[in-house]
Amino acid sequence: MPPALPNASAQRWPDQFKCQALADERTLAAAMAHVDLNPVRAGIADKREDSEHTSVALRLKASE
Repeated sequence: MPPALPNASAQRWPDQFKCQALADERTLAAAMAHVDLNPVRAGIADKREDSEHTSVALRLKASE
C-alpha cells in the first residue's frame, strides 16, 4: 500500500464527486458534454478538438 499523504482525508473534496442516475437521453447528453468539455474548462486543452482521451475529440477526428 502506498504511504498516506500528509493531511489527506476522504473529506478533502466532499462535494466534488457525486453519483447520479442518468435517467433519460437529455441527462445523458448533459453528462457527456460536461465530461468532454472538462479539459477545456480546466485549461488543459485550448479547444475540444485538442483534448486527449475524450469522446468528442475522437468523434471530431473521425469525421475529418
